[in-house]
Amino acid sequence: LGAYDGVAVAITGTYAGVNVTFEASNDNTTWYAVMACRTDTGIIESTSGVLTANTTRGWDVSIGEAAYFRVRATAWTSGRDL
Repeated sequence: LGAYDGVAVAITGTYAGVNVTFEASNDNTTWYAVMACRTDTGIIESTSGVLTANTTRGWDVSIGEAAYFRVRATAWTSGRDL
């Protein structure tokens, strides 16, 4: 991530039952949950909870000095684009 201290995440597409978790790491091996601020409501969360089908949602994530960032998707029940 270099000189960046935050990322913007947008989830959109054709899917159902997805739950996303925001994670950061300094070594690309050990991952830690990080908090994200929803752009539509300002709610702070580390996981989205199960998103209803085809939901479009965005978050701003402050990652501090972490070298790596990922969004892990789980509970994916259908769809091909995310």
